[in-house]
Amino acid sequence: MGSAMEVVRYILDLGPVVVLPLIIILLGLIFGMPFSRAFRSGILVGVGFLGIFLILGLLLDSLGSVAQEMVQNYGLSLEVVDVGWPLAQEMSLALPLVPALFGAVLILNLALLVLGRTSTLNLDLWSYWSFSLAGTLAYTLSKSYVVGLLVALATAAIIFLLADRSAPLVQDFFGLEGVSLPHTATVGWFPLTMVLNWLLERIPGIKRIHLDLEGMKKRLGVWGEPVVIGLLLGVILAILARAPLFFEDVGANVAFTL
Repeated sequence: MGSAMEVVRYILDLGPVVVLPLIIILLGLIFGMPFSRAFRSGILVGVGFLGIFLILGLLLDSLGSVAQEMVQNYGLSLEVVDVGWPLAQEMSLALPLVPALFGAVLILNLALLVLGRTSTLNLDLWSYWSFSLAGTLAYTLSKSYVVGLLVALATAAIIFLLADRSAPLVQDFFGLEGVSLPHTATVGWFPLTMVLNWLLERIPGIKRIHLDLEGMKKRLGVWGEPVVIGLLLGVILAILARAPLFFEDVGANVAFTL
């Protein structure tokens, strides 16, 4: 089990920028794509992930500096610490059952595909940690590896089904065909948002409000542009932090990321 855990850890440590392009290239070749197309698809996936990480890093670094300044200037006391997903991921991967769990989730996904119970194929191994976290919590309470594994698989199955149900909305919003979001942190909120949307659509007045980017651009002109909104938010945050307007370039960085 120790060697299997080391293999899983090694693959995860490589990161999606390295591993996912290789997976995409391999899948393309398996399904008969020419090597040039498979290679190009894999490279595009890697470049896309790299761009996402660069943008998030830029935004978080800037906002982190401003947040620290605000804490010091206003004498705020942060009694509760949000450890974030990295620490939660490490906790979920500490269970010895992880190698078997990763394999079981992948087999479950393939089985549901073959049986026609889902149209989602989740090859993002880094999102499996959320299934592992559910299994880890179940194991902690029950002290049973079997219960932990079953809870993790049940969580994965539910997420795959929710990803299928939300896929049309995701594809329409982002303008991308054949994609879904089989991640606990995103699609897990889908049932609640559907209920809230149903309620809002039945409240007179509110159902006629459409606050999307296109509507804001039409009503506000240049002030409704994402870049301008980001710039204003960055400047406001810098002012609240009692820092120069472009402290750590926060205004420009927030504008750029939006």
